[in-house]
Amino acid sequence: MNRPFKVLVIDDDALMRMTLRAYLEDSGYSVVEAEDGEQGMELFNRERPDIVLTDLRMPKMDGFEVIARLKRDSPGTPIIAITGTGDEDTAAEAVRRGACDALLKPINDLSILEAVIARALDRPKRERI
Repeated sequence: MNRPFKVLVIDDDALMRMTLRAYLEDSGYSVVEAEDGEQGMELFNRERPDIVLTDLRMPKMDGFEVIARLKRDSPGTPIIAITGTGDEDTAAEAVRRGACDALLKPINDLSILEAVIARALDRPKRERI
């Protein structure tokens, strides 16, 4: 049997992390979580998740820095940015910098997030390398 895809959730909002973890685990994903970008990068290097969900506005290291480091260190790993600013320009900037998609908080329908994750993970491997 194949192992479940592992998702790293990086967000300084504990309730958001808990909500995403519960939903994604119910959907069959394995989830690890970090409360800021620094912790997220440490977990990424240790856990090697299949995909990363990152908030953009966080203390210590923001999501833009997370995206930059992942694009440099693991260019094949899909990244989905989640922003609470409600600012579509910020979301678009995340995609310009290398996120494969960006969603605005609040995410009222988590099935949309699940579809975005599935689409990112379904890309041919050569596009992710």
